Formats: sequence, structure tokens, C-alpha cells
Amino acid sequence: MARVVKRRLQVVGRSTLAVTLPSEWVKRLKLKKGEEVALIVHENSLTVMPLRRGEREKVAEISIDRDRIILERQLLTHYLSGYTTIVIRSHRPLTLDEKQSIGRLLSRLAGLEIVEEKADLVVIKDISDPTVLPVKQVIKKMHEIALSMQMDAVTSLIKCDRMLAEDVISRDKIVDRLYFLVVKQLRAASADPLLAAKLNITPLECLDLRTIAKSIENMGDYAEEIGALALEECSREVREFSNELIDLSKHIYSIHSKAMESLMERDVVLAESVIAMEAEFKEKASKLIELIAKKSDGMLVKMHRVIDNLRRIAECGRDIADIVVP
Repeated sequence: MARVVKRRLQVVGRSTLAVTLPSEWVKRLKLKKGEEVALIVHENSLTVMPLRRGEREKVAEISIDRDRIILERQLLTHYLSGYTTIVIRSHRPLTLDEKQSIGRLLSRLAGLEIVEEKADLVVIKDISDPTVLPVKQVIKKMHEIALSMQMDAVTSLIKCDRMLAEDVISRDKIVDRLYFLVVKQLRAASADPLLAAKLNITPLECLDLRTIAKSIENMGDYAEEIGALALEECSREVREFSNELIDLSKHIYSIHSKAMESLMERDVVLAESVIAMEAEFKEKASKLIELIAKKSDGMLVKMHRVIDNLRRIAECGRDIADIVVP
């Protein structure tokens, strides 16, 4: 538990200021004279951490029970908590269903690999390195995929392209995989100031980036729903409103492109323009629903679902901009 310890600054030599470290903290971490520590300099504070190589890996064990869902939840929890090794044990041979369940979840979690497998044992290691693929780059990649999903979902709906719709649905798994990776990295950075410094993110940014990552993950879900609608019975009447749908899709692309740019550049003026663009989008969407209601009552329900998902995707862009605007 964190606590405040007061120290007086001492003068060493002619002008150097020094401060002593709490003795109980030094003893607990077994620090010795001459050992290096890391000083993480913030704007108005300083964090002191031991600088040691070859830290012990974090190992978690999961005992198999009869509930496959609990197994998946435990594995996901340990992954997000930053365990480098996860050992799954059973008092009996693992069933085919349990092995398949483990395999399905591993396919959704970036960096996890099975390094040992026996009849009653599976050892999984996390080989990902957050400094190789920094969290901001992962978020940007997530956003690119989710945005392309939105455009392709609308195209598949208009052209009755089942293959494209199925591709949109499959890409949502990639977005989910990157989302879990982002959450894991942000949790690790929140707990480790040294890692946060290497990733060049502050504790406040960890909160903001987690919110943004969730918005992007939601984007993928909404685009997936449009793709699923495209797989339903193809309606030729949709083509009657193809120009309007394409216009909405392009409007969303502009919203999100500028939202992500405003985030990366911390451009408040650009972020405010995104918020205004999202309001314009809502007006367009409302007018299209009114137009559809006048021309074709039979299409209203399906098209309303499509437009509602597009509206939610546009709102995700506004949410990103809201993070930038103070």
C-alpha cells in the first residue's frame, strides 16, 4: 500500500541536493550499496524504482474443473494481468473440448504460445514485448482495421457481396485480439512506471487510451453487425438508397480519420471539428430514415438497424475527439 514519507533535502558537496531512501523500503527490496536505481522524472514528481535485470517471471496456475467457461475466464484474466507463464493442470487427461477451448482462446490473445503439452498439462508463455509494438501503434492499427470494416460492410450490403460480408465478420476477431493486447499493455504500464516511461505514456494517458481502445473495439462490433445484415436475404431495394449509404460511410471515414489525427497530434481545434461533424452526421442519418419510411415501409426495420450501427460508429469517433478536448 502506498504511503507518504517525508524527507529533507540535504546538500552534498557544494551544490548537489540529495535525499535518503526509506530504510524499510530498501530492506524489503534488498537493495545494496552501489546498486543502480531508475529515476523516472515526471513533470512535478519523481519515481524511484530498482533497476534490475532478469526479474523473475510471473507464473499463474489454473486447475481444470468441469466448467469450460471458467477456464476461459481464468486464462483471459491471467493474460490481462501480465503473467508471463500460465500453467494449466488437471488431475485427469484433458478432454478434446477443453483442448479446443484453450486453442480458441489463444487464437484471440496476441503473444501467447503453448511451449509444453501433456495429457494432463498445458504450459503457455507470453512472448510479446510491449516495447516492440507500443500501445499507441496497436491502437492505430486497430482503428485502421475497424474503419475499413465499416466501409466494406456498407459495400457488401449494397452489392449483396456475401464473401465481403464474411470477411468483415472475420476481421472483428483481429480487432478483438488487438484490443486484449492493448488492455494488457496498459495494465502493465499502470503498474510499472518504468515500462510506462519506455512506452512514453503517463498514468492519465493509460486511462484515456483504454477508453479509446474500447470505443474502437465497439466499432468493430457495429461493423460486424452490418456485415451480418448483409448476409441475410439480399434486398434489391437497398440499392435504391445506395448513394445515401455511401455518403454516410464516407462521412464516418472523415470523422474517424480526423479524430485519430487529433488524438495523435493532440490538436484540440481539429477534435472540436470532429464533434461538429458527428452532429452533422446525425442530421443526415435522421433524414435518410425519414426518406426510407416514406418510400418503403418494408425496408424500414432492416435499414434502421444499419443506420443505427453507422450512427454508433460515428459516435465512437466523437468519443475519441472528446478525449482530446479538455
